[in-house]
Amino acid sequence: EGERIIKSMLIMQNGVNVVTVTQPIMFYDDGGPDENFSKGFDGTITFVPGVENCGIEINAISFATGSSSYNKFTVYHGSVVSDEYKDGGNYYATYGPTYLLSKADDGSLTITFTTSSSSYASQTAGWEIEVYLHEYKPLAVDQVSSIAATTEEVVRGSVDAKLVKGEVKVDNDKESVNLNNFVFSTAGTTNPSDVVAAKLYYTGKVDNFGTQNLIATVTDYSASDITFTAAEPIAITENGTYYLWMALDLAEDAEAGNIVAAQLTDMSGLTDTTEVNGTVAERVIKSGFHGTYTIGASTDADYTTFTAAVAAMSG
Repeated sequence: EGERIIKSMLIMQNGVNVVTVTQPIMFYDDGGPDENFSKGFDGTITFVPGVENCGIEINAISFATGSSSYNKFTVYHGSVVSDEYKDGGNYYATYGPTYLLSKADDGSLTITFTTSSSSYASQTAGWEIEVYLHEYKPLAVDQVSSIAATTEEVVRGSVDAKLVKGEVKVDNDKESVNLNNFVFSTAGTTNPSDVVAAKLYYTGKVDNFGTQNLIATVTDYSASDITFTAAEPIAITENGTYYLWMALDLAEDAEAGNIVAAQLTDMSGLTDTTEVNGTVAERVIKSGFHGTYTIGASTDADYTTFTAAVAAMSG
């Protein structure tokens, strides 16, 4: 007949309390499932996992605590109430915690709730929050995607012309995973000598190209596969999507009309189940402008306006 999950009901109390969690709990403010919370309430509760290799995770089914000027709902990672361990979420009004997992070493999570006694303070329905155990699993790369960073034409002589965006999706929540030896196919490139250098940049969880964090440089683009090896592996310590960018420095005499191409195909740190996908990224080289040009109303001018000159430069 299928598995049935039984949830205990827990109502928050004034003072300091500790609850060991071994099965799912439906957690309520002091008004319970049917009444509003009280004024002048001051309670702290710490949820401690009762099963090894598990952490506490909470998820608000409903949440209504009114103004944070009067009523304060705060979450801490661990059992210590301190700004050092305070969760970054801002929980007030109808904005409750969603799928929030403890980051504490012991997997515990603490909630404090205080309400004002002021006549101006509202008393609302409070919350209904699921509290349950989350089994920790080692971090692993779930998926790698190779995407064209842009398809625009690129002027010969360009420096740090982005070509490939690599998206690395990491799942789970325990330990760390190290990434290195990033392999790119260069298939589709017309003439490898058009490339002076290929560079690999890393922007962490930021999905925007940037050149602040150079991982490695390759100066020989002639091989069918090139490998970027960092001096130190990229250490991933939490789940999420991370971004790599391959960019090229092009020769001043690169041939206009030629294509530069690449695709991220492999790296160390993957598992047998990691999905690697994507398409070849290509950019067409164009000549750009060389020499001196005159802009103005004169019949000898090359362009009558700056707008016309910029348009010509853009191809």
